[in-house]
Amino acid sequence: MNWKALGVVTALMLGGAAFAADKTQQGQMHGQTQQGQMQQGQMQQGQKELTGRVVGVKSDDLLVESEQGAIIPLRVSHQTMVDGKELKKDQRIESHLKKEFQPGAEVRASFGIEKMENKAVSIEHKK
Repeated sequence: MNWKALGVVTALMLGGAAFAADKTQQGQMHGQTQQGQMQQGQMQQGQKELTGRVVGVKSDDLLVESEQGAIIPLRVSHQTMVDGKELKKDQRIESHLKKEFQPGAEVRASFGIEKMENKAVSIEHKK
């Protein structure tokens, strides 16, 4: 299954909820909940927030099921902050993700959209 395409299709089905909007589009997006609107105002421009449950890991993607039930792939890099720390440069991302994020774990992530991918800026375990 192509997780990247699934994430794009899922985001489109959610009315763009999984994609970052530019400043002129932020107020025009339909179907946002009040909670989503409050989160949007608290984040940096161009970033989205996702809270959900880890479904698994595929390569350098952390697969997170959103509160709406959509599975969103988040691309993790060595610049992604995981629980407040960057990954070590010599550490394999996939191995670290499998060790750190077990299926079912609750997480909160902020991410941006770059070249049709959800690029994770930070991921933390939800307490």
